Amino acid sequence: MRERCRRAVVRSDERLEEAHQDAESLFDAMQNARLVASAENYYRTMYRSSGDSWNLRDTHMFETLERLLDSRGPDSKAIVWAHNSHIGDAAATEMGRVRDEPNLGQLCRERFGDGAALVGLGTHTGAVAAADRPGMADGSTRQ
Repeated sequence: MRERCRRAVVRSDERLEEAHQDAESLFDAMQNARLVASAENYYRTMYRSSGDSWNLRDTHMFETLERLLDSRGPDSKAIVWAHNSHIGDAAATEMGRVRDEPNLGQLCRERFGDGAALVGLGTHTGAVAAADRPGMADGSTRQ
């Protein structure tokens, strides 16, 4: 089934390119096709309880960012608003050094060097609903 799905996405990509749609519509359609293929792989991996689902998700986010920047030309810039666990530089943590789990921030730092500014966000007051680790039920509240 997975191979059949992959082939269908590739065929769809090829047909879209041949259709010579305007650049924006073609870009959107290609991104949607990539999203379908990536989501299938991500959920299949997550279902098997594999730690690889983290790598697939953050790699997908990074590749999406690269495609968006490429589609806008060489002087394009972007601001990505993401959770600290995704935007921090994993290479500076156990996550990247020990568990080999790169994140969006690390991939941006490697690709864009000093052109990437990684900013972590926090809260001063209030509460955040979050789970301590993947697979745990939501709802634990941190002050």
